[in-house]
Amino acid sequence: PTDSREALERLVAATYDHLDSEPYPVASTLRSALSGGQTNIDGVELLTFHAAKGREWNVVIVAGLERGLVPHSSATTSASLAEETRLLYVAISRATQSLHGTWAQTRAGYRATRKRSPLVDGLLTAEPPAVPFPPALSRRPRPQPDALTVALKLWRAQRARAAALPAGVIMGDAVLLALSERRPDSVAALAEIPGLSILAAARFGPELVALCHPTDRATAT
Repeated sequence: PTDSREALERLVAATYDHLDSEPYPVASTLRSALSGGQTNIDGVELLTFHAAKGREWNVVIVAGLERGLVPHSSATTSASLAEETRLLYVAISRATQSLHGTWAQTRAGYRATRKRSPLVDGLLTAEPPAVPFPPALSRRPRPQPDALTVALKLWRAQRARAAALPAGVIMGDAVLLALSERRPDSVAALAEIPGLSILAAARFGPELVALCHPTDRATAT
C-alpha cells in the first residue's frame, strides 16, 4: 500500500538523519530520535554516559562520581582526561529540571575509602577542577533559538500531527538547525543541507524554501 511505503521511506530517511547527527549511534538514542524523544513508559532508565548523548530527562541522577571512576583510573594522559571531562559534561547536561550526583565512601571490590571525584569538586567550589571543563559548563543561559528555527519546528510539529508520526520521523533537529543556518533559497540548494534526504527535499522543498525566505514569498504573491 502507498501509505505503508511512505511510512517506510520516512523511517529510512529519519534513520539516516540520525546517523548523520550521531557519530556513535546506539539503539537507545535511535529509538528516542524516531519517537521524537517521547516515551509512554513511567520508570527509570539506566544508561552509560555514552548512551545518554543526545537525550534529555526532567530528572537525572549521575552515580559513581568518585576518584578512579570519574575520571576513570585508566585515563592518564591529557587527551584521555579531557575525554573523561567531556563525558561527564554529556551526563550532567542531560537534565532539564533537576540534576543529582552521588558518590560512596565504600564500594564493593575496593578496599580503600572512596573519595569524591575532583571534577565534582570543581563544580561545587570556586576553585577550577583538575581538568578544565568546556566553556559550555559555565552558568550562562542557553541561547534562545532564532525565529526561523522556531518556525521550522512549528512546521515540523504540524506536519507530524497531520501524518500521525513522531516529529523526529518528519525531520531531525540537526537538519532543522542546518536549514536555519544556511537558509537555502531554492529547492536545488536543499541538496547542500547535510542529513536532508532526497525524498524529504522533493516532498517538502517548496515549503522549506518559503519558510527560509518568507519575504520573497510575500513579494511573489
